[in-house]
Amino acid sequence: MKQVTAVEWLFEKIRTETHTITEWEEIAIAAEAMEKEQIEDAWTDGMKSDSGHFGTAEQYYNETYKKTI
Repeated sequence: MKQVTAVEWLFEKIRTETHTITEWEEIAIAAEAMEKEQIEDAWTDGMKSDSGHFGTAEQYYNETYKKTI
C-alpha cells in the first residue's frame, strides 16, 4: 500500500465519502493524529545518529507545534 500524508488521506475522504458532522470531526482528529505521527517519525529518522541530544520526537512536536493530540 502506498504511503500517504495526513493531508492526502483527508482530501481523499472529503472527495469520496459522505459523513455526518460528528463523523467529520472524528476524521479530522484522526488526520491530526496521523500528521503528528508522521512528523515524529520524520524527526526520529533524522535524529537516529544523535543519541537523544535533541530530546524526543514527542518533545520536538510539542515545542514546535505547541499542540498535543
